[in-house]
Amino acid sequence: MTLRGELDEHHVNPLFVFEGKSRNFGDSALLAQTPILMRYEGLPFWFALFIGNVVSVLLLSRLVPWFGKLLRWWLIPDGRRDWRRDVAGAGLMLGIYTACLLVFSQV
Repeated sequence: MTLRGELDEHHVNPLFVFEGKSRNFGDSALLAQTPILMRYEGLPFWFALFIGNVVSVLLLSRLVPWFGKLLRWWLIPDGRRDWRRDVAGAGLMLGIYTACLLVFSQV
């Protein structure tokens, strides 16, 4: 049994081979385990990981301040605390998490 991250002819990651039996987690797990740059561009894992980290840091450096301004009503409220504002903010986060779960369950 090999522990390398290569895919065999059945597209099953050898990391999930246990006692000679493989578990196929479907195409979505394959996509998550095999980054796009490795799968389609043939880049080595270390370089695909580096590029993915650079892109995610650049995206977050732009998106976090924007979302901070968008959610200022909840994160930095004016005046005293209001339970309705807290419930609305928590409900918004719960709704976003639920939407993410629904979207990613379909991928």
